[in-house]
Amino acid sequence: MDVLGGTSTGALIALALSLRNKDGTERFTASQVVQPYERRGTEIFPPSFRSALHTAVHAFRHKYSSRPFERFLLDVFGAESLQAAATNLLVTSFDTEAMQPHCIKKRPVRGDWVNDGDYCMRDVARASAAAPTYVPPAHISPIGKEPEKFSLVEGAMFANNPTPRIPA
Repeated sequence: MDVLGGTSTGALIALALSLRNKDGTERFTASQVVQPYERRGTEIFPPSFRSALHTAVHAFRHKYSSRPFERFLLDVFGAESLQAAATNLLVTSFDTEAMQPHCIKKRPVRGDWVNDGDYCMRDVARASAAAPTYVPPAHISPIGKEPEKFSLVEGAMFANNPTPRIPA
């Protein structure tokens, strides 16, 4: 593969598919990535009760806690960083402080290319899937650059499908 990319769940899948075991084999197949997500879906996004009070409260805070999703991401990715990826990656998010797109990339270091920075995969997945009004923004930093912090939400805020449109 040349590059894997995604937004929200697509980012989670791309990141998981990029991981390899120590012997070089795929850590996850596509179905293995989806199974835990489906199995733990109600833990991550618990069914809400439909009431006027719940609707009123939701108008002033996020609908879901990010903690169950963060536990899920820790279980899937552990401490893996983008540099552990076996392929190039492009994951979209949106910076709520700078009010601009924030693309997180893993690509080979060549010549005078600027280093894209390294992030924990679980943080990248959390940032790309932080849907506004549903979960709080992800506050993440590149590894080793903790003072540099980004407030990121779902990449669909600007690129629901980050793949280029190729004319037929």
